[in-house]
Amino acid sequence: MVATALTLLAALALVVQGLAVPAVAAQANTLSSVRTATVFDDVPSGFGGFNILKLVGGDAHDVVRKDTDFTVEIRYVLPRTADVYLGWQPPGILEEDNMSGSTSMTLKANDAVSFPGSFPAETRIILSEDTASIVPAPNGYTWGAPVFTIGDEQGPTGTLVIEDQKATAVLLVNTATLVPVPPDPQPTADPTSAPTSALSSVTPSASPPASSPRPGSSLAATGAGILAPLMASGAALLGGGVLMRHRRHSGS
Repeated sequence: MVATALTLLAALALVVQGLAVPAVAAQANTLSSVRTATVFDDVPSGFGGFNILKLVGGDAHDVVRKDTDFTVEIRYVLPRTADVYLGWQPPGILEEDNMSGSTSMTLKANDAVSFPGSFPAETRIILSEDTASIVPAPNGYTWGAPVFTIGDEQGPTGTLVIEDQKATAVLLVNTATLVPVPPDPQPTADPTSAPTSALSSVTPSASPPASSPRPGSSLAATGAGILAPLMASGAALLGGGVLMRHRRHSGS
C-alpha cells in the first residue's frame, strides 16, 4: 500500500513538472505491477476488476480545469453467458448474445478510480476514450490522442483480462497542448503614398514668376520676328536701287 502511494505521488510530480507524456508513462510498469497484485477483499472468488489512474500532461496541463470530466468507454466480453453467474448483475448494457456488453466510467484529472463493480474472471475488457467527449471543451489548448498503459502494453486503447480477486492497473494519460497565438499583423504601407521623410527632403526649385502677357504682345512679338528680316532685305534692295540710279546718272 505504501509503495502504491509513493508511485502515485511520483507520477503526479512528473505531471506537475510538465514533463513529456513518455516520462509520465514510464511510471506505468511499476504502478501496474503493484496494483495488479491488489486483492479485492470484498469481491467473491471468481470475480475481479480494474482501476484507472488518470493523468494530464503537456505544456497546457496547468490550464486544464480541475472539474474536467473524462469519460472512458468500456466494452467487455464474458467467458461464458451471463446467466451462468448467479447473483451477478452485468454492468451497463448486455447485448443479445448474453456475453458482450458496454458501459462507461467518468474520471477527473490526476485521479485514481476503481471501476464500481466487478466482472467474472477471464472477462476481456477493452477501454477507449473519445477526446471530443471531454467536458468542458478545451479553450486555448488541444487534446492529443489518449495513451493507455497496461503492464508493458501501450496504445490509444487498452485491453486487459480480469483476474480472480485482483484489480488490474490502468494508466491513462491525456496530453494538453497550448494553441500558438498568432502575432499581430503589421500595418500595410500604402504604395501610392511616399514616406514623409522622402517628401520632406525634397525642396522644390524656385522659378521666376510668370508675367502676364499684355494684349497683342504675342502677336506683336511674332510679327516683329517675321518682319525684321523682310525689312532688312527691303532696305538692301532699296539701297541697291539708289546706287544703280546714281551710277546711271553719272554715266550719262
